[in-house]
Order: sequence, then structure tokens, then C-alpha cells
Amino acid sequence: MNYHHRIAALAVTLPLAFGWASAQPPLEVEREFNIFTSQSAAGYFKPVLTTLQEGFASNIYHTATYAPNWSIGLDLSSPWMVIPESHKTFSAQLPDCYADPSMAQTADMRSGTTTRGIKGTVVQPTYYGSIATPAFSVPQQGTGEAVFCKTVGFAEGYDIGIMPGLPNLQLIVGAPTRTELRIRVVPVPEGERSILYLGFGLAQQINQWMNLFTDDPTMALAVSTSVHLFDWSSTANATGFTAGVHYSKSWGSGLSVVGGTQFETISGDFTAVREPLDPSDAQVSAYEEIRRNDPITMPFESLNSFRVTAGGSYRAGIVEFHLDAAVAAQPVLSAGITFWLAQWGMAEMPLPDPSSTIKP
Repeated sequence: MNYHHRIAALAVTLPLAFGWASAQPPLEVEREFNIFTSQSAAGYFKPVLTTLQEGFASNIYHTATYAPNWSIGLDLSSPWMVIPESHKTFSAQLPDCYADPSMAQTADMRSGTTTRGIKGTVVQPTYYGSIATPAFSVPQQGTGEAVFCKTVGFAEGYDIGIMPGLPNLQLIVGAPTRTELRIRVVPVPEGERSILYLGFGLAQQINQWMNLFTDDPTMALAVSTSVHLFDWSSTANATGFTAGVHYSKSWGSGLSVVGGTQFETISGDFTAVREPLDPSDAQVSAYEEIRRNDPITMPFESLNSFRVTAGGSYRAGIVEFHLDAAVAAQPVLSAGITFWLAQWGMAEMPLPDPSSTIKP
């Protein structure tokens, strides 16, 4: 597996890994990843985490109308995120020694234009970006810290415009209180480590408590919340939350439309240790962090915190098809199918007609 393929594999597996403490040691990354500092790894992979976070926070609801009975369903949904241009680059930190011209003369070349004396930060591609630009440096001293102040390179991007999230396979349980619970469990064995994703979503119809839409039962208002837990043994951990409100309108033909807003967040951290360096390897990086062979540590944060969703669904018998789109940091397109497996136990019975009551 070549260098770029290894980075691609890490980009796919990183965002799946978060959660509780584990007895296993942190992930050890191979020498090819010594191109990354903790800061550049965080910037490079953050849009990938955003994709996963938005995917996990999708398909929390498809309607605001929940029947007053028990029901069980199985849903399979696939969210796709559209990657904006702003998520294709990040500001990469240059080595500290680049700021001192007595230690190094620096430059880079972009679109045929050479810029001398670069320092601080430079724009580089994320995983979704395209071509990286090396930062050239010529040490000005033959001893001390200056000898390490050499040219540095950055990871290339993969020029991706749309990216799928993890497919959502979830069990749906409806309750007579017009409540719906969604449960996702995805265990992935991986040698000495294991990846585990748990998702729980809860939606509650509320318009009946507020005397809304009393003249039109085809309209409904509901609130929803969800929690998402991710674990990759001792390597990463994260917890995500969502909370929102949504409205739907349905017709007797089985067609319904839905719209809603949702706040969402995710937080966690990642730690990976580097392979031990050969003595010669310590001479090749201008970053002190890499020369010390420090672990790669970075926070996991999403670039998204809010979405507005609109969509529709169509139910025919036990099968329901749904499609929605959301405006978010990475716009979301999602489609899926639900199989309603069982329904029983009506909680509400029609009230008797007072005019038909027999009086003694």
C-alpha cells in the first residue's frame, strides 16, 4: 500500500473511532505519517470528521406524525455530503525556525509565482482538496537548530466534491405516547482493537399537548434529540448530540412532507503514537514535534453546528420511502427505505357520542 493509499485508509477509519477508555494501547502509525504534525493532522482530517458527524446526525426523523400505538420498523438510509470549497483547504503551521531569516531562507511557488520569506501559516489542501505545495527552506547555519530547518512537504488531497457518510441501519420503536425511538449499533472487529458506534434518537409529537392543528390531524409538530457514541480502543473518543424541532403535513395517499431545524455538535480527541525513529530519520524534519517522535494528538470537532432540513416520504403498506436535503456546513442529501414490521395496541379509543348516550 503506497503513501497516499495509507492516508486514504486513515481518513476513512479515523472518524469512526471515538468513545470510552480501553485497555488497548493507542494506534501506532507508520513512518509515512511523519509528514503530519498534530496541528496539520487536525486541519487535514477535520472536514472528514464533519462528514461523518453530519451523516450520524441525519435520518433522525422522517415525519412529525407518530401513531398512538406500538410499532417496530427497520430503516436503512444513506446520507451524502456535498463538500464546499472552504472545506478543501486549511492553514498549516510552518516550522518555528522559518520565522528567523538568519536560520533559513524560505519560499514557495504557486501558479508560477514565487513567494519568499514565508512563515507562520500557509494554505494547504485537506483530504478533500487537491495538490499540496511544499515549503522550501535553505538552512543558513551549519550548526544548532538551523541544521534542521529544511524543506517540508504536506499531504495531498483527493479532489472530492461529494462524500457518503456511514449508512444508517436503525431499529425504530414507536410507543403509544406518540414517541419514536431509533437505535443504531455498529460493531466492527479490527484485530487487537474494535470500533463501536452507538446511536440513539428520540422524537416526540407535541402539537396535541399545545392544542395545535386540532382541526387538521394531517399536520403535526414534534421535537427530537439524539446522542452518538464512537469508540476506537484507546485511540480516539467522541460524543455527539442533536436537538431540534420539525413539522410535517401528510395526505391520505401515503405522501407526506417534512421540514425542521436542528442544532448538533460533536467533541472528542484522537491519539496515535509514531513508529520508533531510526537515528537518521531524526534529521529529516524541520518540526521539533516530529524529531521528538511525539504522539499525534488532536481534537475531533465538526465544522457544522446547525442544519435546516426539508424532505418527503411515501408509504405503501409496510414499506416507506424517504428523501430529504439539508442546508449545513456540508449540504446533505439523504435517501432511505423503512420496513414497518409490526403495529399493535392502540392507546387512544374514540370518545362516545354524547347524543347517543342512554340515560336511565
